[in-house]
This record gives sequence, C-alpha cells and structure tokens, in this order.
Amino acid sequence: MTVTSLMPGPTETTFVERADMENTRVGSSEKDDPAEVARAGFEAMMAGKERAVASWLSARVQARASRFVPDSAKAARLRVMTRPGSGSTD
Repeated sequence: MTVTSLMPGPTETTFVERADMENTRVGSSEKDDPAEVARAGFEAMMAGKERAVASWLSARVQARASRFVPDSAKAARLRVMTRPGSGSTD
C-alpha cells in the first residue's frame, strides 16, 4: 500500500476568494484547471507514486528544489507571495 501526496500549485477554485487573497501574487497568478489537478493526483495514486506535483512548470521546479531548501526560506517566499497587495495591479 502507498500513500500519494498531491501537491498542487495555484488551482482555479474558490479558495483564493474565500481566503480573501485576490490581491496577492498567488491570487492574481495563472491557475490550473481543477480537473487536470485531480487527474494528475488520481493517476499518480493508481501508479503507486509517493507524490504528484500537479501544476505549471515553475511550481514543479519549486517542488523539486524544495527538498534542498530550508523550511524558513520556503516560509519567507510564501509570505511574500501571499502578502496582501502583492498581486499585479494591471
């Protein structure tokens, strides 16, 4: 038996709105289709994989690199990406 960890990047759901994060970098970034995220997670689970990174390329790169980055650095990056007002003003 295996447990598969699904690690999605920003996904087009109601989470950003409910969390009042529309004006953050995460909130204003491009988001993945929830069906595609679910499909990637299901396929990884059925294949017995430990993890599935279901997201755009830069998030997959970040997920791989995060194994070598201290938690404090990851927390600092997330703090910047979720800071109110950090989103694009276009």
